[in-house]
Amino acid sequence: MHQELNEVINFIKIHLNVFDIRKHEMAERADNFYQPKPGTDLVWLSAVTKYIIDNDLHDTAFIDEWVNDFEAYRTSLEPFTMDFAEETTGITSEELIDFAHQVVNAKSVSICWAMGVTQQDIGSDTSTAISNLLLATGNYRKPGSGAYPLRGHNNVQGCSDMGSMPDQFPGYQLVTDDEVRARFEREYGESLPSHPRT
Repeated sequence: MHQELNEVINFIKIHLNVFDIRKHEMAERADNFYQPKPGTDLVWLSAVTKYIIDNDLHDTAFIDEWVNDFEAYRTSLEPFTMDFAEETTGITSEELIDFAHQVVNAKSVSICWAMGVTQQDIGSDTSTAISNLLLATGNYRKPGSGAYPLRGHNNVQGCSDMGSMPDQFPGYQLVTDDEVRARFEREYGESLPSHPRT
């Protein structure tokens, strides 16, 4: 991944922010490097998103068209103040606010993350927080934007997509959904179990 990102950085002159507990080669190349305490990514992401929303810097047109339950989400962010984030993560409020303005003012934002995020006990929530930051700022559905979770092994994403998990058919359709299961039974010409077998 580092080689590909290095090529992109050199070719299109992107502005690179790196959040990591380790200072590695990519952190050395970054325009800004932030070193949160281990396991606190969910906190700084939520605090940055809360700041953007509280200061009316969010993309209301995008949210109105593409986001469900925005007010409930806004309410869920109440605990994530900048003071709480600074105390929890070790990143200063000023740095987080500066990062928030970088996100808001950028033409487009994409976020890449890998196993350091996904393998935490709150990895799914942290991945959702990344996506929510992008949604709040309208950074989906336009060139150069989006979320890019990088999986840990060759073709693990393809295995998941094609239905090799015991509780899902291809396309992450649940085995327990009667309508979905009936469609696959017709296609396969076989009776299928209504609950995953373990």
